[in-house]
This record gives sequence, C-alpha cells and structure tokens, in this order.
Amino acid sequence: MRTKQRDSSILTLDYWTTPASNYPRQRVGDAEIATHRCARGIYECYGVGGFALFEAIKPLSITNLKIRRRVWMVDDPPHWLAMMEHARQYHGHVVCAGLGLGLIVHALAQNRAVNKITVVEINPDVIRMVKPLVPECEVVQAHFWDWSGKPDGVLYDLFTGKGRDLLDSAIAVYMGLKAKFPKSVIRIHGFNNDALVATDSWLAATGDSNLRQRWRGVVNDRDHGSAQ
Repeated sequence: MRTKQRDSSILTLDYWTTPASNYPRQRVGDAEIATHRCARGIYECYGVGGFALFEAIKPLSITNLKIRRRVWMVDDPPHWLAMMEHARQYHGHVVCAGLGLGLIVHALAQNRAVNKITVVEINPDVIRMVKPLVPECEVVQAHFWDWSGKPDGVLYDLFTGKGRDLLDSAIAVYMGLKAKFPKSVIRIHGFNNDALVATDSWLAATGDSNLRQRWRGVVNDRDHGSAQ
C-alpha cells in the first residue's frame, strides 16, 4: 500500500486497498458500487493519519457508492484512514448515521471494545446492496433523527461536500446530537471533532441561549443527505 516516505507529511502510495476494494461492482435500484481510477498526482489528505497530502505514484483504484448517479461515498485514503481513526474512539454500542460503503462497520469490527454496531440508513437500495458485504451489524431503515436509544457512541456520516462550507451545519448537528445523546461519545465525519467540542463548550459558556438557538437553526437536520 505504501512506498518509502519522502516526506513525513505525505502518504506515498503505489496501490490502494480497503475492505470495499473486493466488493462486487453492481447496481441495485438507484444505488451502484463502481470503480474510479485515481490518476497519478498529489491530493489532499486533510491531516488524517497525520498526513497533509497523499501522492499516487501509480493510478489507484478507488471504490465509490453512487446514488442516482451521484457519488455519495468513496474509499480513498482520507476516508478509510478517517474511519479507522473514528473507530478507535469507541466502545460498547455504537450507532452510525448512514451506511454508505460500510467502511465504518469494517473499522468498528476491528475494535474489540465495541460489542454492538447499529447503522441507521434510509435508502433501501443501499441496505440491500451493502449490508451483505459488511461484518455483522444491525441495520435499521429509518431517518437517523427518528432513531432512539442510548448508545455509547454515535458517528454521524451524512454530510457531503467541502467541510469548510458546512461548518455551521456541523456545529448545529453536533449540538443536536449532544442534546439527543448526552452521554454518548459523538463524532462527525469530515470535521475536526476537537474543534466541534471546543465550539460547543464555548457556546455553552457564553450562556447566550439566543446564540445557541441561532446555530441550532442553521440547518434542518433531515436535509443532510440521509440517503447516504
């Protein structure tokens, strides 16, 4: 997977593989698993795994999930490495918002401290296609915000787009998750979770309920692509 690192901040790759690499390429209803060829070049890794960038010194095969021809999830280096990082933070019962390619299920299955995995996914085509390809878990077809329970951990993975453009929405979602699951370890994929915790703590410290309400009102949580 890796070649000798010329720069410790750059992950150098001559090939790439994840649990999704061996998935059959198929279409089920509106959902499709396909292959994308990542050309030679240097790409952002967003600090995941300690790497600012990754360099493909040969073309890499990347698995993606498409819904109605739109790419919803990929298993490229920053995504898979991030799922491994998320998984290490959890224990007990973990609930995940969005099934996608099921990368988080594979990652959580490697954490012996996790004893139950629940995935809440609204798209029946994604469930039919991906659930048979992942380790044992409970999959619930529903809007994530309609699911209720007392998990030890929550991973929210329904955002698509650039994180810098969605920060207000992420803060709002984080606050909503804290209110719904006050005793759970909460992480949102695609964002600096330490920064989200710090922002939420700062908002709480201000004692300004209007300010907190303004952030909560930034987004209608159901609009966050729960088809992923």
